[in-house]
Amino acid sequence: MDFIFHNCAFCNYNTKRKYDLKRHQNAKHKFTNEENSNDKNLSLDDKNLNPDDKNLSLDDKNLSPDDKNLNLDDKNLNLDKKCNKCLKIFSSKNYLKKHQIICKGISNSLECHICHKIFSCYASKSKHLKICKNKSQQLLIIPEEQQLKPIQTNQQIEIIPQTVNNTLILNNNCNNITYNINLIRFDEEELKIDFDIKHLETNNIIHKLYIIAPEDAYRLFYKKLFENRNNQMIIKENLKHTYSNVHTGMNIWRKMLDDYIYHIIMHFIAETLISYIYNNTKNKEDNKYKRLREYGDYMATKGYSSRNTKEIEKSYKNHIKSLKYLFNTFKDD
Repeated sequence: MDFIFHNCAFCNYNTKRKYDLKRHQNAKHKFTNEENSNDKNLSLDDKNLNPDDKNLSLDDKNLSPDDKNLNLDDKNLNLDKKCNKCLKIFSSKNYLKKHQIICKGISNSLECHICHKIFSCYASKSKHLKICKNKSQQLLIIPEEQQLKPIQTNQQIEIIPQTVNNTLILNNNCNNITYNINLIRFDEEELKIDFDIKHLETNNIIHKLYIIAPEDAYRLFYKKLFENRNNQMIIKENLKHTYSNVHTGMNIWRKMLDDYIYHIIMHFIAETLISYIYNNTKNKEDNKYKRLREYGDYMATKGYSSRNTKEIEKSYKNHIKSLKYLFNTFKDD
């Protein structure tokens, strides 16, 4: 029995089934089939072209090199409107300029923002983040550009110190350095912070602390505490960052991890509160005094409590968030 083979008109493919031929043409020669379907609607006179007419299409294909370079020129025009960071192409240069101001480049959602390690899936990244956050509580490495450059001995600089409103001004022949000499610092060796509470002694707020709940009293106390610019020894430039700038003395600011420095700050805020209410309360047997002192002890020990553990821990975390927003408003003068 002889089989009838169906041959493809566009390539060397042949098959015994007509269905397979149609499927092949739809898959391999889809655009060619559409063109042929349009050609079938032409009249017979149009199909019977002269050999000279058929050669016209060949001549059209043989374009000159200058004509082919037109496409390259169009592509080069797009390069002028292309962002070098994220490779996006814009319709005008004005849109490109506006975009470049806020463009942060190509961001990978699977990249760890702490150690910049890239993972294959979100599950691997989430497991890594739990380890990476708790791996180190040490100080961040300061880039070389931000480190203080030593003064060369060959340079002769005349320094004239002046003090204006508790602010030290150093004038030299290069620039003017201005900073608050009374700004408290974080003692890295003893892990200690001594807050300045002189402004609270003149403006006594002890009665306000006793008429509200202990959580609100603790929040009111550190807000009043940091109203004194001498206590603004920490600055959080960006709420998305995991670190803050901490003053360590002589106008030297160092980047420290939030998980490290904020627990220390919370501890000394609580210690300062306990000392403040002790010195300004006559009746130490008062229940309001005992309740606020007990709450201060919880905050000094990272929210540890033998009872109401979940409520105290939640309150402790809320104070950490509130402090971050507060420190974000401070500026380095």
